[in-house]
Formats: sequence, structure tokens, C-alpha cells
Amino acid sequence: MKIDVLKIIGSICILFGCSAVGFCLVDQMRKRLQELLFLRKQLAFMEGEIRHGLRNLPEIMFSMEQRCTGEWKVFFHRVAEKMYEEKNAPLTEIWKDTMREVLQVSRLTVKQKREWEELGENLGYLDCEMQLVLLQICQEHFQDFIREEQEKYKKHARLYQTMGVMSGIFLVVIFI
Repeated sequence: MKIDVLKIIGSICILFGCSAVGFCLVDQMRKRLQELLFLRKQLAFMEGEIRHGLRNLPEIMFSMEQRCTGEWKVFFHRVAEKMYEEKNAPLTEIWKDTMREVLQVSRLTVKQKREWEELGENLGYLDCEMQLVLLQICQEHFQDFIREEQEKYKKHARLYQTMGVMSGIFLVVIFI
């Protein structure tokens, strides 16, 4: 009797644990997609600020900080702060250092982070028109990333959830 109850409790734990893994994978995909959509909006905002030329780059970063939450708020704040404090430091170094410090928890893939890093490498030292072209190209790349993630989500979300549940059932059957 006691062993049967433990088997049932263990089976339920295994089933829920495996199912949770599948649902967590889907949640990570959804959050990555949201992060990409958010970054595309930030790029459009940055393009508008540069196009109208009302502010310098550190002021734009502080303005972007106000529009963000979480690690991205910290990222833009630190970039702007370091640009004011270290006036002679190139934006490339500030951008990369801040990425390493702050964006470790970002859900972006390596390729997507590299694209964001390249933006920092080229932003700030080009003339206004070249910065606008750079931002438009970067927005196009992020739009491509968004399309890829949406396709991946449609293709794999249901599969990951189903595989999580099925693997739980499989393990329960094996252990019983």
C-alpha cells in the first residue's frame, strides 16, 4: 500500500517535471520573440531621434532607458552613463563591455547578440546619414530574426509541449 502511494506520487512528479520542461522551452521561445520585437521598436525609436537630430547619442540612450524595463533598462542606462563619464572611450568598447555585464540573461541567440554588438561597433562615429542607413539595415536584420522566430514558434511550440508530456508518460511507464 505504502509503495503504491509512493509510486503514484513519483509518477506524478515525473510527469509534471517532463511536461514543465516542454512548456518552459516554449516560454523561452515566446520571450525571445517578444525581446526581438522590443528591440526592433527601440531601433526605430533611435532612428527617429537621430533623424530629427534633437539629441546627442548619450541623451538618446537615456531616453531609451525610460522606455525599457529589466536588463535593457540597465543596458541603456549604463551605456549613456559611461558615455558621459568616459568621454574619450569609444562607443564600441562601452557597448561591448555593457553587453558582457548586463545582457548575460538575454534570451537572444548568439547570432542575434552579434548583430546587436555590430550596431554598437558602428554607431556614433559615422555621419548622420550613415547612422540612419546602419539603423535601417539593423532593423531589417531584426525583422528577419523575428520572422525566423515566428516560424520556429509555429513549427516547434506544439511539438515541445507534446514531447514534454509524452516523455513524462514514457518514463512513468518504464519506471512502473
